[in-house]
Formats: sequence, C-alpha cells, structure tokens
Amino acid sequence: LQPLVDRTAGCLPFWKAHLMNCAGRLALVKSVLGMIPIHQLLVFAPPQKILRQFKKIHRDFLWAGRAAANGGHCHVNWRRVCCPLPLGGQGVQDLQRTGLALRLRWLWFSRTDDTHAWSGLDLQFSMEERAIFFASTYMMIGDGLTAKFREDRWIDGRSISEIAPLLYACIPKRRRKHMTVAEGLQDQGWARDIQRILGVHEIGQYLMLWQKLEGLTLTEEPDRLIWKWTSSGVYTAQSCYRLLLWLRVL
Repeated sequence: LQPLVDRTAGCLPFWKAHLMNCAGRLALVKSVLGMIPIHQLLVFAPPQKILRQFKKIHRDFLWAGRAAANGGHCHVNWRRVCCPLPLGGQGVQDLQRTGLALRLRWLWFSRTDDTHAWSGLDLQFSMEERAIFFASTYMMIGDGLTAKFREDRWIDGRSISEIAPLLYACIPKRRRKHMTVAEGLQDQGWARDIQRILGVHEIGQYLMLWQKLEGLTLTEEPDRLIWKWTSSGVYTAQSCYRLLLWLRVL
C-alpha cells in the first residue's frame, strides 16, 4: 500500500488547496481522499503504519491545505473529526474501522451465500474481529441444516458455549464446529459427543441444556442469520461502522 500512500500525497499539490476554505477541503477529504484506499480495505487489513500515514495526509490537508502540518494547525482531535455528525464530528471516514466493516461482510457472505467459489475458504480474521461479528449476530432456526449446534447463537440469542461453558469444554475440539442443529437434535445426538466424566456443575449445565432443548421442533424454512444492528436483519457495512464508532472499538 505504500505506493498508494505516495500517490495520494502526490495529488495534493495540484488541488490548489490555498484557494479553498476549510469546508471545501473537508468535502475533498470525505469524497476523494477517504475513498482512494477503499478497494484495498475490502481485501486485507493494512498495517498500522500505513493507516497512520493516510490519517496524517487527511488531517494535514484538512487543517493546513498541504501534506505536512504541525500540531498548531489541528483545531480538533482527529478522533472527534471522524465521529458522525449527530455525535458532534464531521463524518470523515476512520479508515481502520471502515476497513473492518467492509471486510466483515465476507464473514457474513460465508454464512449466508454458499454459491460463490470462495465461500469455503478460511477467512483470516483476528479473534477480536470474529468476536465482534459473533456478538452482533444470532441464528433464527428453521430446518437446522446450516446453523451450527455448538457455535451459533440460536438458543434465545445465545450459543452453547455461553449457556453451558463447562459442558462445552467436555466436547473434543474436533467435534465442536461441525455438528448442525438438525444433527444435534436428532436422537439427542448432541449428548453423544460428551467424553469426559461430568462433575456436579457440568451435570447441572447438562440438565439445564436438556430442558431448553426439550420440545424444540424444526420447520421446513431455512435457517436465517440475523444481524442485530439493522431493522432488516441483513448485514451492512454502514451499520457495522457506526457500531465500531459508537462503542469505541479498536
């Protein structure tokens, strides 16, 4: 991405920034400078060094109209500038959060659309990034053929690992991710994978889980993954970006 940074900085001298007021430079930062690395952010997470260089270019052009400015030119903290307008900011894109919001859509597509060739690939995300996606989604059960019995949040919006963590630890790791809800409910198949001697606390969680699953019936409708932060339940990068800003994540 370094050539992209250099090319972005090279554009600034031709923009006659000294003839613009701050509002004009803000419009260019939001509509042009902030959009230049978007396609790269869709694919991979850039190093922090690259993100800092982009931020410096945006900040210095906004406040000083050139590619280099000192602290005296910066009137407002850049984090505040990147906040949405309703929160007192100027709506400038935070590239780190924008990139994460764009890349998390691949996790969404991997669970909701298996028609593409890349759907079976092992997507590279950190534990923190996967945790954000996990906490923001839950599964609405239909036929139980796609929802993961132990990994997805399908029991009152929670997963097996959240409801019965001690019991979850008694299941071999190789068996945790593959069983679907339909397979687990068929003839109580979920109980056959427990391979440790259960203590008092594990037995208590076992009985609690058994009670929650008792009487649960599947339908002919397909399972549906729900994104919690939109009214439609469908993932959008905009809703994820707002979530990351409001929660001050990253």
